[in-house]
Amino acid sequence: MKLELTDDEVLLLSSSPREEIQKAVGLARARIEMAKSRPELSIEEARFLADVLDEAKTRGVLVWEAGTMFSCPLCKKRGEDILYRSGTRKGKRKSMGVVHGIELANRFVRVGNNVTLGACHECLSKESLLTRLRDELKVVPVQLPAHLYVAGASNWRKIFHVRCESCGWEGLETEMRRLRSLTGSGSFFGGCLKCSAENRWFGQTLIHRLATWVMVQA
Repeated sequence: MKLELTDDEVLLLSSSPREEIQKAVGLARARIEMAKSRPELSIEEARFLADVLDEAKTRGVLVWEAGTMFSCPLCKKRGEDILYRSGTRKGKRKSMGVVHGIELANRFVRVGNNVTLGACHECLSKESLLTRLRDELKVVPVQLPAHLYVAGASNWRKIFHVRCESCGWEGLETEMRRLRSLTGSGSFFGGCLKCSAENRWFGQTLIHRLATWVMVQA
């Protein structure tokens, strides 16, 4: 059974030494403070803004990609159920309807009809929320999609550290040698800077991406 706690209830766990609980407590405090300092936003919008800022600071990148969800986490709107059109079950629910919206969290694996950090199109089209999002993010070193970028603000790029399996060299992805792409019309960072090791399409990966990164102004 999944137990959902309010932000105030999460704060009661602040004495726990567990790292994941301390992270949750920190986020709960940020949500509460955001709701107090932004009275023009609804409670759900303030919590969402705090979550977006936390994602930006801890992950270094946000996206603006189409997504679907059973219900919007901000306005709670649900999609219309899909019904059987014929047969003995005509008129009965065939599957749950979905709401179309936007995903802001950059994830390699995604769960169908679920957003990690997002909302429906209508909510993210509200000028009050979108303007506040842009204003808060313009001072954060984070790689942003065009929809969230403010003209004149610093343009950041997230670049991972890499390590060569062959010679042990460590550096940034952008420091690797460029190799010609599979089609021959472009190039990509794929060669070790210190030895002949290369990452080839459909071949062995010799230069591995590490879990750490830096933010560089583009």
